Amino acid sequence: MKYGHFFLVDEISLAEDAVLERLNSVLEPNRLLVLAEKGGLEVEELIAHSDFRIMATMNPGGDFGKKELSPALRNRFTEIWVPQFDNEQELKDIIEKHLEHDGLQGTSSMILSFLRWFSDKLAMKSQVLSLRDILSWVDFINLTYPKLGQYGSLLHGAFLVLIDSLGMIASLTATELRKQCIAYLLNLIPEEERETIGKTFTTISQNPYINDATQFGIEPFLIKKGTHQKSPFSLSQYTLESPTTSNNIQRLLRALQTKKPILMEGPPGVGKTSLVAALSAVSGHRVVRINLSEQTDMMDLLGADLPNENENGDDISAQPSFSWRDGVFLSALKAGDWVLLDEMNLASQSVLEGLNAVLDHRATVYIPELNQEFKCPPTFRVFACQNPTQQGGGRKGLPKSFLNRWTKVYVEKFDTSDLLFITNSLYPSIPQHNLSKMIAFNQQLFKEVMVDMKYGLQGTPWELNLRDVLRWCDLIMSDGDPAHQNVGKYVDMLYLQRFRTTEDRLQVMNLFEKVFQEKLTVELHPYWSITPTTFQVGHSVLSRKSGSKLVSEDLVFLQSFLNPLENLMKVVSMGWMSLIVGSTGSGKTALLKILADMTGNVLHTFHISSSIDTTELLGGFEQFDLNRHKKEILKTIEDLVSSVSEDDILNSESKDSHKEAKLIQNLWYSFQKQSQNRTDLNHAFEHSEYELLIQVLNQLKLTTKSNKVDELLSKIGKLQKVIHSNLSGHFEWIDGLLVNAMRNGDWIFIDNANLCPGSVLDRLNPLLEPHGTLILSERGLVNGVI
Repeated sequence: MKYGHFFLVDEISLAEDAVLERLNSVLEPNRLLVLAEKGGLEVEELIAHSDFRIMATMNPGGDFGKKELSPALRNRFTEIWVPQFDNEQELKDIIEKHLEHDGLQGTSSMILSFLRWFSDKLAMKSQVLSLRDILSWVDFINLTYPKLGQYGSLLHGAFLVLIDSLGMIASLTATELRKQCIAYLLNLIPEEERETIGKTFTTISQNPYINDATQFGIEPFLIKKGTHQKSPFSLSQYTLESPTTSNNIQRLLRALQTKKPILMEGPPGVGKTSLVAALSAVSGHRVVRINLSEQTDMMDLLGADLPNENENGDDISAQPSFSWRDGVFLSALKAGDWVLLDEMNLASQSVLEGLNAVLDHRATVYIPELNQEFKCPPTFRVFACQNPTQQGGGRKGLPKSFLNRWTKVYVEKFDTSDLLFITNSLYPSIPQHNLSKMIAFNQQLFKEVMVDMKYGLQGTPWELNLRDVLRWCDLIMSDGDPAHQNVGKYVDMLYLQRFRTTEDRLQVMNLFEKVFQEKLTVELHPYWSITPTTFQVGHSVLSRKSGSKLVSEDLVFLQSFLNPLENLMKVVSMGWMSLIVGSTGSGKTALLKILADMTGNVLHTFHISSSIDTTELLGGFEQFDLNRHKKEILKTIEDLVSSVSEDDILNSESKDSHKEAKLIQNLWYSFQKQSQNRTDLNHAFEHSEYELLIQVLNQLKLTTKSNKVDELLSKIGKLQKVIHSNLSGHFEWIDGLLVNAMRNGDWIFIDNANLCPGSVLDRLNPLLEPHGTLILSERGLVNGVI
């Protein structure tokens, strides 16, 4: 407005009504903007330069997440409709303009012929591919022509932009439609080239992997290796040679030949996330996984102005301040890492559209708060994964204008041969005939329960896939000597426990006997024993921590608890998450408390309601509170003093330890007595209190083996430095209950988890995976790291 430039408002229909109404005066003939936000004695009025022009673009309403502008606002604009490119001659001219090699004559006609045939095949009125998709096909042909030739690049390009995503378009007929697409494309190729191209194409998945110092892939699709050496993923976790996995990897490698981001869709458990993780591990790229949900916003991804935390306690007396902290997405972009956006179709519309500039030809992200634009480096790649919308849970269709920025890859489901290949590779010591029966049992159970719906109607839906078979194998391996293990030993834990009725469980037991040709027995009241160091129920054994107590007085250890307790203990010993289901008053909470008491673990209970959000679980920024820090320190010291007292009672034979324990107790009692007489509780410890605490901690340091004492001494020293400081306006990050439990190695019990909003549970998805992690993007970068 000041300098007479043109201003383009892209996707104007996605803006909030309040934002658009704020521009009303600019759209009037006098083109006036009143800047009341600047404040001051006089309100600033800005009149646009005579050369200033404002233009806006939008997609028509009716697509997912798209809406029309209000009539009042549209009336202020001169509206121009831009028709879609559907004239074949125009499309042909555009394609030929972008083809870079002399040997590609006739390619434009073959592309348009195939698109015309495909549209007629599916009876589509509109063009099946957007211009952006067609140009992506042309770019692929230009890139791969030197290696694949005209017809090979044409055929693979068709798979890149359309055929690889057929499962997302028409999953029921995808296999047959794929065959027809290949046949039609081969008919476009001259007869003398047809057999060679067809043979090369069908045998590509049989080519060996190339993995040298500079590149990785399957000929002819190779990618350059990165410089990242340390990966949280080990290649031993993956079996890339199974037929379906090899095909999926080939599709991913083909998609990586262009710069477009890659969107993968497929049913749960087919390894979408693992596919990217394995590829990043073997190719030397760091992959940053971001789990999206309805509660994710652009601030979580790109960053925000957040309070400067005074973690070292040295500058807490300084003026409080805020500074920009990069979000996890922007941090990965700057570093040139790979980004994996998981559960893409759970994200809000504002997040989807906010990524547009990163995903298309601009490859940039603009941060208004910094007035700075960041360009995507060459090594930066974006991947996204999603389950089909039929899976529910808030999943929604994505807008066409957003989808055509991606290369779409449908990840095929594993068949029986794939499952056998994968399990046999990962667990070679388990006999193959056992693996075959385990896979057959898992598949048949899914068919009877979820497809034929013969039984198990209470509690559905369930997903039975590769994850269940791998868990079964892990359990067999955990007991040693897998060749002679009873494979039915863990059927109760993995399968029977899901079903709510006795009749359903009998049906599962009958299926097991039918597949394995042996009787399945379930011990409802297994043997149990407890020693000072271990707690055992049936086949499950957990170690007891020092200071573990027996069951609290308000709990009763019932015989009916033994079977679920045996299964729960095995889940805990394997490091898995457990979901405890039962009717009201059945003893779910008591079961957990008994196990925590018996093993000496701290159990935190978090009660869920429908109004909860992620900050209550993960934490957030709060104003600096001196009393909170004091309470935390004193509670930790009290626990240490109690621990010393208990050890003194149990080891009363040692006179020296008794003397030391008595001294610690007396010092602690003196501190408590003195602190009770204080009237001003809003400051750190008085000098005399401070001296007593230091004496207590120094004695604890001599007596206990806990590494908490040095940490407590440091914290008390920092608090004493701020005794006379004005702390108003200072903020600090306070961990939520879940994060605190993770840091301390405690147990957490999420009560009434099914009342929790899906967006909150989806935020925890990465934590529920094997070797799961939790990224606190809400806190921003701390010391340069998320």
